[in-house]
Amino acid sequence: MWILRDHQAETIHDAVHRAQEYIFARPAGKVAIRLDTPRHDLQARIRWWLGPLVPPRDPELVVLVRGDDGVYKKQEVTHPNRREPPPEE
Repeated sequence: MWILRDHQAETIHDAVHRAQEYIFARPAGKVAIRLDTPRHDLQARIRWWLGPLVPPRDPELVVLVRGDDGVYKKQEVTHPNRREPPPEE
């Protein structure tokens, strides 16, 4: 929990900057796995432009692997011939 002396933009930007420095200085692990919605492709731009006229986009599985230099790089995720049985009731 953080307690800030005020709610000015400069104070909030400073708090965010300090939090980012703290997180980047102390990486959690070698692999980061999360569900993320792509934001930098053509479909994302079209969806942003159309706004609420289209349904939300499904997230995709993103796997990031931290190298020896401390930089995370995106790892390709594949599911070759994956077949899951239907859930049993």
